[in-house]
Amino acid sequence: MAGFLSDNSAPMNPLRRRVPKPKLPPKPKAATVKAHKGGGMAGLFGGIGPIAYVNNEFAPIEQQLAAQQQARMAGYNKLVEAIMASVRNDQGSLPAYQALGADTASTANAAAATLAAKNPTAQTNADLAAIGAPAAQLGQVQAGNASAFNPGLSQYVNGAIPGSLLASDQAAHQGFLQSLPVIFGQSALEGLNKLNYLGSQENLDLAGKKASALSDARSALADFVQKNQALRQNQMIANQTFGLKQKQANASIAATNKRNQIAVANATTSRMNALTSQKRSKTAAKQADRNYQISLKRIGIEQNRLELQKKSAQNRKATGGLTTNEKIGLARKADQAAHDFFFGIPGKPHYDSSTGQWVDAKQPVAYSIPYQEAIFRLVHDYGLTVGDATKLANHYYPAGQLGRPRLSKAAQARVNAAIPPGPLDQLLSGKYK
Repeated sequence: MAGFLSDNSAPMNPLRRRVPKPKLPPKPKAATVKAHKGGGMAGLFGGIGPIAYVNNEFAPIEQQLAAQQQARMAGYNKLVEAIMASVRNDQGSLPAYQALGADTASTANAAAATLAAKNPTAQTNADLAAIGAPAAQLGQVQAGNASAFNPGLSQYVNGAIPGSLLASDQAAHQGFLQSLPVIFGQSALEGLNKLNYLGSQENLDLAGKKASALSDARSALADFVQKNQALRQNQMIANQTFGLKQKQANASIAATNKRNQIAVANATTSRMNALTSQKRSKTAAKQADRNYQISLKRIGIEQNRLELQKKSAQNRKATGGLTTNEKIGLARKADQAAHDFFFGIPGKPHYDSSTGQWVDAKQPVAYSIPYQEAIFRLVHDYGLTVGDATKLANHYYPAGQLGRPRLSKAAQARVNAAIPPGPLDQLLSGKYK
């Protein structure tokens, strides 16, 4: 089911390209004695026999199918290589996380060291000793300066917390990037299987037509031999019976003359009958013309109905068996599913028959699921491409929540640029660009 929404995105799905249908050679007609009387059996298939004749006629079509399959495979491999190269290029954003975490920790430590260097405890102790201040006062001042200028562990922890957050984001982003080759690899294998199946089906179809053409050619050859044998036998019988036929012809002439005399006598009666038949013929002709016009209208209606069925079948074949309205409906269901994956499905008030009261249920029926699992379900349950599923999940999952990587605007722009465009943008009016 995966990928069925991609029939309008030509670069993503090379299987949906229109391939020109090969033109099959005409079937050999049944041989007639008149057509091959001069050339004999040698002129029926050009002197090469039915098998060689059919092979020569189908050779260009077989070469064309092989070239088409090779072009499809080359285009598909190029597309897969481009996608995998784009996924590998995204690995370059990981060092930025490491450098930023190290800079944050280094800056925190440097700030703590600078603050400790500014501690005025030595000078303050000297001043208090000069005026004879008691030891308790010296200890109190020294403790206050130590608390203000030597925070120690507290300062280090406050500087290390942003670094740990960056490390967590780096691990989530790295896990997301590592999962992309597996997802793209599965989709690429499925597309390759479809290409191989398409090529095998075309070859099987051509093999069946080739076998049918060879059968017709052999039937034409057998018909040619049979009719030539009958011609020779008829010629022998005609030569033997020519004299008898001549005598029969003379007798037939005499009988014809007598029949002509009778025909003249019957001409008047026939003329009268002809007038009556003419009137009946005119009436029958009008009725036949009316029936013919009615038949033409029925044929036209039937042809229109068949044409509509043909166009409907072609449209369903071109869209993978789904109409545009059906695909839009499925895309909207995927959008609602992505919403429920993040927000959960809230509970509804229900009637408690035991107490006879309505209960306001606040507990959700289903809870939120992680970002990666949401993408996986959108691809495998709703037939979205990986790019469309990622855009749809990004629309509802904020950065840094439920496993979605926390990226800067520049890094998110690079990730979005690496995702090929899909048909979901067109079906839902560009909501997830």
